[in-house]
Amino acid sequence: MEQLDTYILEIIEAKKLSGLTNEVKVSLIEDLKAQLFDQVDRALLEELTDEQLDAFNDRMETTDADDAPHQFLVEAGVDIEKVTARTMLQFRELYLQSSEERQQG
Repeated sequence: MEQLDTYILEIIEAKKLSGLTNEVKVSLIEDLKAQLFDQVDRALLEELTDEQLDAFNDRMETTDADDAPHQFLVEAGVDIEKVTARTMLQFRELYLQSSEERQQG
């Protein structure tokens, strides 16, 4: 199991959901992982100025290199590790909140 799966599994276990079968747990891990990736991507792009975001979009339209997004963010001065860690912690906190806590926030 990769590190991110382990992280998400720890969040699921901390939530203390009852009655999860292995099949449901695997599906939940995949769903939460996709949500986390989306949130990290969004948080990274939010670090860019409007001009940088336009340049990012232009570069993504003209290149098919797999590392192009990462390389652009590094060149733009985005602290990818810091933003990713912060987003992961926020994701965990939100997931572990009760629905009442979310409504209050």
